[in-house]
Amino acid sequence: MSDLPPRLPAMDEVGLRGRATATAGGVRADRFLPIWQIGVPVVLSLVALAYAFGEVVLSAIGVTLSPTLLGWAQAVLGVLVAALLSAAMANANIRAVLRYTFLQCLRTRIVAAFALLLGVVLAVLPLMMKGDGTLAGQIRTFLIYSTASTSALLGLVTVFLSAGLVSGDVRTKQIFLLEAKPLARWQYLLGRWMGLVLLNVVLLAVAGGAIYGLAQHLRGKENLSETAGGPANQNDYRRVETEIFVARDQIRPEPLNVDKALADRVAALRREDRYEKVLETYMESKTQGNREQAEQMLLDELHKQVTQEKQSVPPMSRVALQWTFANVRPQDQTRRGQAKLAAVDPGARKLVLRGAPGLTAHVVHGGPVWIDGLEAQAGRTNRKGYFEAYFTLDDWMTLQKREIKGEQVMAITIEPLIQLKYKATAGGELEDGRVKSLWVFTNPKTGYAYQAFRSDAPAGEETITVPAKVVSDDGRTVVNFINRSTASISILHADLALLYRTGAFEWNFVRACLLMLLALAFLSALGLFAGSFVSFPVACLLCFCVLPYTVGGSFLASATRADNSAGMMLSHLAYRGMTVLLPDLMQTLPTDHLVQGLHLSWLGLARIAVATVAVRAMLVLALAWAIFRNRELARVQV
Repeated sequence: MSDLPPRLPAMDEVGLRGRATATAGGVRADRFLPIWQIGVPVVLSLVALAYAFGEVVLSAIGVTLSPTLLGWAQAVLGVLVAALLSAAMANANIRAVLRYTFLQCLRTRIVAAFALLLGVVLAVLPLMMKGDGTLAGQIRTFLIYSTASTSALLGLVTVFLSAGLVSGDVRTKQIFLLEAKPLARWQYLLGRWMGLVLLNVVLLAVAGGAIYGLAQHLRGKENLSETAGGPANQNDYRRVETEIFVARDQIRPEPLNVDKALADRVAALRREDRYEKVLETYMESKTQGNREQAEQMLLDELHKQVTQEKQSVPPMSRVALQWTFANVRPQDQTRRGQAKLAAVDPGARKLVLRGAPGLTAHVVHGGPVWIDGLEAQAGRTNRKGYFEAYFTLDDWMTLQKREIKGEQVMAITIEPLIQLKYKATAGGELEDGRVKSLWVFTNPKTGYAYQAFRSDAPAGEETITVPAKVVSDDGRTVVNFINRSTASISILHADLALLYRTGAFEWNFVRACLLMLLALAFLSALGLFAGSFVSFPVACLLCFCVLPYTVGGSFLASATRADNSAGMMLSHLAYRGMTVLLPDLMQTLPTDHLVQGLHLSWLGLARIAVATVAVRAMLVLALAWAIFRNRELARVQV
């Protein structure tokens, strides 16, 4: 590899000590390895095979493993691999190769070019990306392109470096210097891989810090709209604080119960003597006389119709769509702070206060807010931190007795928030092109209800922010949708979700960076595997041919779904064989979590780490060791 140093310094300079490898009768002594050194690749290979083909084999014999058992198996495997890697770090030879690899790669032109290119990309993105014209849209667009660019650039750097390390040492004959040292080839490969991972940790930390800093810079900017301080500005800043710079869990509504409606539909067909006629039509046109199959197809069609009816509502109808959400557990995110009194309106029993914009962004219009211990109803807010607070007559009289004055500092308390994300689709022409609706959120225990009148663009994803007071103590809330439009409106069950805050953006961002590191760790192993038996250009070509399969795992899984046909079964088994070595790297892209403000848990990160690193990366390294250990290094490579 041209970017690598022309000469490999003596490994003594980086910590490798010892005498030359003993030979007997022309046979290398390191071929007779301890049992654990041979057993680890074998065990990892068996685990990977079971991981890939276990589901197919068990389903064929009718055995189903519980998710709890699978979770424990993944945990044990992850701990085992972590323990083995920790034990390997205690080996002086591996540490020496690790340190040398890190320093060797750090001074290559590839890393310098990456740093320069990434700096240019991150500097230009905030200036070019405007999104949908709002501050939230600009930040989301920046996060999408910055994380994608970092993943792509780091992936290219990793492939080029890893593919060139082993093949470059063989091409320049520097590997012969290592052959005279007490350095086993598995130690050489493992040290190289750890050095690449360490390099990626450093590069990813620099890139992640730059992305985080620029995102925070954009967070403090004024709104991109021309009407500063207007309602759009207020809603935009609330979206920034409550939908992006946050970590939220997402819950779907309880499943629709269509059994009774389906039974009523079947009974109605039987009463009208239409059931048998429809069934005969299905038998003649679709099942070639198979009554059982035709009846199942008819029931599936009726189930689909009933489900669609349950998810749509006629125009200007008093009938509401209703959903129930359970296990809503917003953590204690009550916000407390101070605000200065800006204006008093005794006639409207209203105070206008000014607080920190980051605090007042969590004030919900029409929601509860406490001012000096008195409950008030929040009114309008704006980008500069001003908000209105309306009081009942009794609370206003209590407030007057305290002799409030201008510029007085008052304590404010804001309850936790929850958000509803939905997409409404119109079944006809709308009068003004907008979906007009009324949403009612109800606490099933206390009866507290919060109403929100909406006017949304059809088929667009919208978000409603409401106080968490609508959630009962047992984590349940009921949501009703009333259609006020001139056309029928459909809201699919899959297009509805309730979100609530569970953590901070900073820790979520750290976990997102670790998620990208998992993909880079696998690419490092893949490049070393390719470079262990072919030259640098061919190794790079091999890696780039494999990469499309690592990002198309979801498509391949659906396209090769196993069924009764022999062809599909063979293609499914072939796909399962590919999953032995190739993880789905789309799972390691953190874009959705950062852009949508979705919580990435440590448990979810650990599961992906087990599948990507503990199984696939270790198996690829084991195959690389098996090839490299038996390779004749003096042979010309292609």
